[in-house]
Amino acid sequence: MACLQGRPHLYEGYSPSVLGSSAVILTSAVGSLAMEIGPGSIALVVDHLNFHDTNPLIGPNDERIGPRFPDLVDLYDPALRAVLRRVGRRLGIELAQAGLAGWTGRCFETPAEIRMLRLLGVDLVGMSMVPEAIAARNCGLRVLGLGVVTNLAAGLASTSPSHAETLTNAAAATVRLATLLESALPEPVRCL
Repeated sequence: MACLQGRPHLYEGYSPSVLGSSAVILTSAVGSLAMEIGPGSIALVVDHLNFHDTNPLIGPNDERIGPRFPDLVDLYDPALRAVLRRVGRRLGIELAQAGLAGWTGRCFETPAEIRMLRLLGVDLVGMSMVPEAIAARNCGLRVLGLGVVTNLAAGLASTSPSHAETLTNAAAATVRLATLLESALPEPVRCL
């Protein structure tokens, strides 16, 4: 088992066979559109809307890596989510289940964009995870997505989102996230 910080992305040409894995755990700092999933929460991603300006699978397909048109139904593996929910309950760590909007960034969303996303039924918004999840599925990997809630989205709090708030709340959730993952993984984790 390996833990990567600043991970290599599959869409950059890395193959899961090189990494020797059958599943990937993706984590991302996210903003919450749901008041009940506040800063410091950890949420299991159940589905996503891709608002990135592209898709990591655009271009020629290499059948050795994956099919031309991969199925994204249950992209975020229900069985892996169930394991984490059981471990979370045992540890007293509440895990919301949430839909994610993948946003290109590199700025926080506007209040109007957040209102639109809420109408579309998403609970979280983030600037990563969606491309990596698509690429991982294309390579045949099982995907577990965890959103670390760092702020309430624009227009939902009395203050505007800030990068400082993101860093502070991400750091506060790190211990719970590490405890959760260490308890859920079947063998010790080696961070690269």
